[in-house]
Amino acid sequence: MGEFGELFGGLTIFFFIATVMNYIVKFINRRFGREIAKYPEFKKVWMKLMKLLVKYHKYFGFATVASLMIHFLVQSNFKYISTTGLIAGGVMLSQLLLGMYGAFINKKRKGTWFITHRTISVALILAIAIHLATN
Repeated sequence: MGEFGELFGGLTIFFFIATVMNYIVKFINRRFGREIAKYPEFKKVWMKLMKLLVKYHKYFGFATVASLMIHFLVQSNFKYISTTGLIAGGVMLSQLLLGMYGAFINKKRKGTWFITHRTISVALILAIAIHLATN
């Protein structure tokens, strides 16, 4: 069962990276869009990748939390509960709730909630790194 828990921990990281790539590809496109346009074949692939990551950002976020829940259930039932994991999970859940607020209630991509949503991502990366380093 330990391997099963590790699998879902890895899936959590995979889906989180896919979620964060939304910001990264948009940043790259804003910063280097003109240079990318000089290479039509690369631009074609880049645009498909970017559209995929942007379109499914919410779903990657939900998949992240779903895999986190399975990871938590397996680890807590068959191994132990990690304090750093609980902290990282709590930060991730707050990120999800804030994202849901922005997606379904506020619907504006500006303001305090949006800045906080991005800031929590950085905090979450640090929390995950600490969790991985201590377990």
